[in-house]
Amino acid sequence: MAILILTPIFMGPIKAFGIDPVYFGVFFCSILTAGLITPPVGTLIYLGCTQSKSSFGDLVNKLIPFIVVIYIVIFMTLIIPEIIIIVPKNIFKLY
Repeated sequence: MAILILTPIFMGPIKAFGIDPVYFGVFFCSILTAGLITPPVGTLIYLGCTQSKSSFGDLVNKLIPFIVVIYIVIFMTLIIPEIIIIVPKNIFKLY
């Protein structure tokens, strides 16, 4: 739902600042996905708790390494945007 609401709002500034739309799309989806698994609001954690019948704290403790890796990858793609653009550029010849 957030993608449908926020993407049209952000596309104007994205084009005005000259940011690649493919980069923005991948980065935006990554940020939204990270928000779904990050406490305290992480709705996917609550879904995992009900499916695995474990407590919130136990599941968060098990997810901490994955959350750290996700944020490291997001930080790397923020600093080096070519990480995202290399696949469409070289394989699909979009640029």
